[in-house]
Order: sequence, then structure tokens, then C-alpha cells
Amino acid sequence: MLIASAALASAAVPSIGDNTWRDIDFAPCGWKLYDKAVGDLDGDGRMDSVLIFQENDPAKMMGNTGGLGMEYYDANSRVVIVAS
Repeated sequence: MLIASAALASAAVPSIGDNTWRDIDFAPCGWKLYDKAVGDLDGDGRMDSVLIFQENDPAKMMGNTGGLGMEYYDANSRVVIVAS
């Protein structure tokens, strides 16, 4: 998780004051938008976004040798960003 935090901290953050930002603008190089939710989270009448980004490193796809569950386990880090 420390690597994910360092990667996100060094990324340029787009301005959200004019509401023209795109979700993917928040993803640093090597990351992808995994999921998102939109709604009024804090009751102020304005729409908020919760974005989940996932590292996109094929080397972190681990083979499951135990035989139970999925064939591969995705060990890429995920982070949550709330834009209010």
C-alpha cells in the first residue's frame, strides 16, 4: 500500500472546481478506473463521486495453485478517492 500512496501522491491532481474533470483524470500512469459510485454523500445537495482505482501490473496476477476459486488472483493495489 505504501507504493500505491507514493504513486498517487506524486501524480498531478486535476482541478475539480469547475466540474469539468473526468474520472480517469485522477488515475496515475499504470492505474485504471476499477469502479465508481455517484450520489449525494454528505447531504449538501451536490453530487459526489467515489472512485476506486486499481494498479494495472500484469506481473501481480498470481496463479492459484490451490485449485479452489479463480484460476488467478489479482494482487494489484486499489485505492479509494472521494470527490465531494
